[in-house]
Amino acid sequence: MDYYHQFFRTYLTENRQDLVDSLGRDDFFSLLETRSKAAAAAFEQARLAGHDMTTAQELAMRVLVEGLESDENSPD
Repeated sequence: MDYYHQFFRTYLTENRQDLVDSLGRDDFFSLLETRSKAAAAAFEQARLAGHDMTTAQELAMRVLVEGLESDENSPD
């Protein structure tokens, strides 16, 4: 889970600083914790279901960033 926590924290600060700024400290850490645990669980479930490492990793990453992707092409 530490890997997902660190990856997600970096993703948010590099790609979604607007979200980081809008969240309070407790909400930010709660989001990190919740998504990191969910990603680790998704990876584990994918591996148990027989998916290879790459596919399991991709599924876990989707859990981390689902609904948070910034759309740079959207009008402001």
